[in-house]
Amino acid sequence: MTAPSPSRGPVAIVAAAGTLVDLESSLRAMGVPSVRFDALRFVPSLSAARRRAIRRTRWDGIIVSSPRGIELFLAPVFGRARDGAATPAVFVAGESTATRTARLGYPAVRPTGAPGIRGILGAVPNDRRLRLLHPRSDVAGPSMARALRAAGHTVHDVVAFRTRAAARMSPATRRGLAGASIVVVTSPSALRSLRRHLGRVRFRALADHVPFRALGETTAAAVRRAGVRDVALLDLGPGQAFTPVTVTSLFDGRRPAH
Repeated sequence: MTAPSPSRGPVAIVAAAGTLVDLESSLRAMGVPSVRFDALRFVPSLSAARRRAIRRTRWDGIIVSSPRGIELFLAPVFGRARDGAATPAVFVAGESTATRTARLGYPAVRPTGAPGIRGILGAVPNDRRLRLLHPRSDVAGPSMARALRAAGHTVHDVVAFRTRAAARMSPATRRGLAGASIVVVTSPSALRSLRRHLGRVRFRALADHVPFRALGETTAAAVRRAGVRDVALLDLGPGQAFTPVTVTSLFDGRRPAH
């Protein structure tokens, strides 16, 4: 296993604002420099009337696939769980989301088996028909809701927040990206924002010489289509938690994206 070295160029994190902060913390603890480009931001999109209607409906469970679902939906729409009130289970994709869910007083159901969407699907019980709420971003797509409906559940799939691309890239971030040793990309939308802000020539130089680590197969496919030569999957391990092993996998590239 290749140990990360502080003498390398920084790890570039290309992600939505407020995401992958645990990766940044792990890198910092290991003495590995990083540079961050907040390629996207999310803004709430539900009207006050829709939020009230959702809050007044009785749900068996709420699907929350990332911490931003807690910050932009669960916390502002439902608030803290009330003592004695019926409380829906919250099916989460990873440990950081589970921790934030628990702080609000909701029971967090962690993924079963594989982390992420497949783990959520495995954690939702199929021995009875559930009424589920799936708040998501406009770019996430309805695949989760479709899979849950195919399993026999009633699912209200709602676009709760919308994506906005970064308006600018600072000169310091641009310099950090130029010297990066690894680029971590979390979504096709983040990749598009990166390409737009770097321009064709600068992105081509990055794609030709720097390994990319993608969060998920869909993102990896988008990175490959962009012409990146060295693409592998970011290995989050059980529970989608960043650990020294996870950080080391950035440099190993043990899980190539085919």
